[in-house]
Amino acid sequence: MATNNVIDLFCFVKHRPYKKALLERLSGGCLEIPSGGSTELILTDTLFFMLGKLAKLDGRVSKREIMFAEQAIAKLGLYASLNDSGNSRRRAITSFERGKVFSGESFDFVDQLAFRVGKGSDLSWQILRLLCEAALLKKTSNEFSRSKARREVILNWSLRLKDRVFLRRVAEKLGFNKAQFIACCDEMHRETYFGLSVSREVAFDAYSILEIEPGAEQEVIRKAYLKQMAKNHPDKLVAQDPNEEVILRAKDHVNNVRNAYEILCDRRRART
Repeated sequence: MATNNVIDLFCFVKHRPYKKALLERLSGGCLEIPSGGSTELILTDTLFFMLGKLAKLDGRVSKREIMFAEQAIAKLGLYASLNDSGNSRRRAITSFERGKVFSGESFDFVDQLAFRVGKGSDLSWQILRLLCEAALLKKTSNEFSRSKARREVILNWSLRLKDRVFLRRVAEKLGFNKAQFIACCDEMHRETYFGLSVSREVAFDAYSILEIEPGAEQEVIRKAYLKQMAKNHPDKLVAQDPNEEVILRAKDHVNNVRNAYEILCDRRRART
């Protein structure tokens, strides 16, 4: 058991480039995804197993749900390549089919995924968003039309009971409480039915301005903000007797740093 824990910890660190690239892809980017080794296999197996299970909870799998799974395969970069020969895509499809016929009540299969991607991490959040989006496909066309017509700020989403129970338990395994799960569904509903998607590029720009890695923890974000403010504040330039242009550039940079910090704090606050 101890040996397995050491291997898992090694893979958690080793596969960071894969997880970073995957986070960007799930967030709307187009970064090429490097090999993720065992972490990629676990994520592929578990994610598409859950998509299959979720699709069959109401007794049938619609064409829209199959198309959604295909889109997820493309989004994760699991298509045929010279080095892969389509094996990753076939693995995802096999896992989806296994999920469709799974009748057990255990959710232990999510535990290893949660450890590899990090409980409560940005990547875990994106995985939960993907599952919530899949569940929202089950809304009828009439419900969709009414939601599109109203365009209200107050959300009108609802999930089938079995879907809600399933996703709530998955959310817990991924490190999110009930309020965070509801916030995730709200977020996906806004984007799917109201077209209120917040630009993912804005979040990545904010990380770049603060000179930290995407998905950094709140304490890392706070320290980076304080460091940037102390380093670039216009008052630091007084001793250099700068001209007006230099001062204006410094003020602009400080404003960018402040805005970046607020953007990332708002994203975190939505999950608490």
